[in-house]
Amino acid sequence: MKHLLLACFALLLLACTTRTETEIAVPMPVFDWATNDKCLHIEPPTLQHKEGEVIHQYWEFDDDPALRLLDHPEFYATAQFIEAVEATSPTPNPFTLGASGQWDDAANDSTKSNSQLVFEGVVGKIRPINCLEAHLFDYQAARFDMLEQPTEFHGFILRRDSAGMKKIKVYFTASNEMFPPKPKYAVAAIEVDVQNGWELYAHLHNHNFDFTDSTDIMYGPTAPSKPDAHYYKALVARFNLQYALVTNGVNTVQIEAGELELLNSD
Repeated sequence: MKHLLLACFALLLLACTTRTETEIAVPMPVFDWATNDKCLHIEPPTLQHKEGEVIHQYWEFDDDPALRLLDHPEFYATAQFIEAVEATSPTPNPFTLGASGQWDDAANDSTKSNSQLVFEGVVGKIRPINCLEAHLFDYQAARFDMLEQPTEFHGFILRRDSAGMKKIKVYFTASNEMFPPKPKYAVAAIEVDVQNGWELYAHLHNHNFDFTDSTDIMYGPTAPSKPDAHYYKALVARFNLQYALVTNGVNTVQIEAGELELLNSD
């Protein structure tokens, strides 16, 4: 049932927005990201719209190599999440499972067909979460516990290089529900941005852990579901998306736009 809901959600999202086994060590220690000088500090976001716990907002800041660091101290809320996952998981090394495809799930899981392509190295590359992705994951993890109340978010990452000035803009959509709201404010803004020299560099999405049903365990798979792949292909067609990113808070799969056609989306 969980995966049927995932598929239905993604199809609704697309309709709205289309006009249309190596274990990776978890970096420590815990730190307050706002005062960390290695993983670039990001100022508070600009709010586009808020209704209850639903937020549509964006950040804009200078591009910096520090945003792409893979070796950085762990974020505070994320570190708490990692500790809780490892303490709760019925299987040792849950993050390794999430990044190896060896996670237990129903045979009709909408992620499995693409997982095989990712974990066999046919599509994408799995790597540790980078600094910018960690900022976004930790932001939502600080709002709602990612294990007790798992939530997914949209992160649209845009870049612009104008007269040697490199900028990053990130549109972020999330709520207190499992599935994120339709990113209508982000999409409308991106329509304008791409006309003003911005490029849609990447879309970041998270996959959660869920141990509440022993017959349908989720280990934060770092691979896109079929509906995810369908949505990414639509973003390529509409905005020339360059990369699709799926993270579980520790590991991220990075998939180039040209590889998306290899993914199953039906």
